[in-house]
Amino acid sequence: MADKRLVVDSIGGNLFCGHCGSFLEIPAREPLQCSNCGASCLLNESSASDPLETRTKARAAPAWASGRTEQTIKRKSTRATVEQECPNCGHGILEFYTMQMRSVDEGQTVFYECLECGHRFSQNN
Repeated sequence: MADKRLVVDSIGGNLFCGHCGSFLEIPAREPLQCSNCGASCLLNESSASDPLETRTKARAAPAWASGRTEQTIKRKSTRATVEQECPNCGHGILEFYTMQMRSVDEGQTVFYECLECGHRFSQNN
């Protein structure tokens, strides 16, 4: 391609050909040339070194992000319960949930919390 001047676009530190949009690899030696369309230029002549300025307009945060909501819902526990004695206070009902803490081929870890004293403990299955 005869004397096609390369226009370079820089997005997030990556260089792209301004003619065809191809990703540009930075060569060890000059010139910078697009492998797709053949456009070229010296790296110091490219527009990639020009400073980039972005501007955004300030907006108010949405209600869900600022904590303002029309209704306030009391948190109710959604954990399952089991009739098992708390090792700390002896209460007979515990809440529990499970998580995969180890590798996939091993069992889950069960986390318990006493409804009476708040004691927490875990058990590997």
